[in-house]
Amino acid sequence: MLKKKYDLEICLIVPDLPLYMGMREKKSPYNKLSLRTSAYLFNKYLPIVDSFVLLTEQMNEVVNPKGKPYTVMEGIASDLYDYKALEPTQHPRVVTYSGGIQKKYGIPTLLDAIRLIDVQDVEFRFYGKGDAVELVQACAETDSRIRYCGTLEMHSLHEEQQKSTLLINPRQNNETFTKYSFPSKNLEYMLSGRPTVAYKLDGMPQEYEAYLIMPKDDSAAALANCIQSVLQMSPSEQYEIGLKARQFVLEQKNYILQTKKILALLQ
Repeated sequence: MLKKKYDLEICLIVPDLPLYMGMREKKSPYNKLSLRTSAYLFNKYLPIVDSFVLLTEQMNEVVNPKGKPYTVMEGIASDLYDYKALEPTQHPRVVTYSGGIQKKYGIPTLLDAIRLIDVQDVEFRFYGKGDAVELVQACAETDSRIRYCGTLEMHSLHEEQQKSTLLINPRQNNETFTKYSFPSKNLEYMLSGRPTVAYKLDGMPQEYEAYLIMPKDDSAAALANCIQSVLQMSPSEQYEIGLKARQFVLEQKNYILQTKKILALLQ
């Protein structure tokens, strides 16, 4: 009614699709009802939407059957990241994971990969919480290189990221939802100015391939080789890789350019 009365132009921003984000795995009556309700309400009000801002290109096939105008914006590089421009160092070598310590995010594969890495003077630090914390703690009991560090407030976490040799996102491209998601963790990691090891997800724009270090397949051995290759680089090589990634997101994914996409769509 408001749309007709005031001649409104409605642009829908779609950051995720609940039907594909893991809720189906939970079979409780509440989640089943929630999924049905979400799908009903979405389909009911979809016709009044005039345009879309989507997280990934693949979302367009699901939410935009009528071919309405849309743009894709996978994220915005935060200007609040407290960058210190730390000089590259060789020791101590630290590989950091921060975020949801969830099994579905590839933590078991990462732990398997660590067992295969034949480098002793390195620490593998995990920050966050989730259903795989106990698994990390169990592995730490048998491998002194692994440390579960609990949770930190954002400012302190950013400091630890910048002190790391490399950052890792082990989320693999083996679930339907990866077509409809872009890990904001990748943007945060790239802002740190440190090398980032991450998988190529279906929903990730191809341009990121030039700035992320990607395992060749989903095996623990491929991930181990990828991590070890970065550890074997000189500090200057690591610094250059991280700095290029940081410059890319600052220059191409800042809030000014990303907002221009939305304005161009509305115009």
